[in-house]
Amino acid sequence: MAVSFGFAIKQTRLNTGRILSLGYGLSYPNGVGVDIVELMHERMRRKGLPIKIVAIANDSVCTLLAHAYQHPTTRIGIVHSLGTNCAYYEPVKNVTKLRDQSITKDTDMIMNTEWCNFGSSKRTLPCTWFDRKLSRESINPQFHVFEKMTTGIFLGELVRNIIIYLVDRDVLFGGESSEVLNTVHSFDTSYMYVCEADDSDSLEDTRIILEDMLDLSKTTMGDREVVKKVCELVGMRAAQLVGASIAAIVQHMVERGIGMTDQGYAICK
Repeated sequence: MAVSFGFAIKQTRLNTGRILSLGYGLSYPNGVGVDIVELMHERMRRKGLPIKIVAIANDSVCTLLAHAYQHPTTRIGIVHSLGTNCAYYEPVKNVTKLRDQSITKDTDMIMNTEWCNFGSSKRTLPCTWFDRKLSRESINPQFHVFEKMTTGIFLGELVRNIIIYLVDRDVLFGGESSEVLNTVHSFDTSYMYVCEADDSDSLEDTRIILEDMLDLSKTTMGDREVVKKVCELVGMRAAQLVGASIAAIVQHMVERGIGMTDQGYAICK
């Protein structure tokens, strides 16, 4: 069996990968440093399953390879949903950590960027007070900063934090919240899409989200307009950050000699 694994690992062989960190808001305190393949083999043996894992790869790498199978000019693979990551081709001659002398320098190697963790080591991203609050209250503070600013598992919570901030300052809902809105992650990211797409005169879909889904008392048109704007701003920033990251990867590839013609692909899962 081959396994697609969506978290950072230190891979020394095709079928060996030690966990470096977990994302998506998951916690496994004793997992760091563990060989995920051996861990799965152990659980399979307990279940009496005659299965052997012969290969493990990151999901962004698998995305690139799967699309390249039918479209050989594919050069970038991107995973962006609950989490985010990117893989791309890099000339082997630029991979200074590679010790295997049997690999010719004029070939290319797929690089797993783990860009989900970009901005975690130093303040390179334009984090707001709301970003820092969300990160502090997560199970992995100051980790996967880029992921927390751009992906589906966190964007709704960013919007909720902003809404609560405005409620506390009597800007929204007459200063009154609800038990549902006060609950962490109660503002699902899918609500953002509904509010952003709401083009009705009365913002009826936004009203349904606020009053029916979040159990808020009667909202005003002004309340709905502010919430819609917050959703638009958080969503736009996420799109700009991801777009800028893709552009940076493409620019790097061009500078390093990886050609991208008009028939090239960047595939996102």
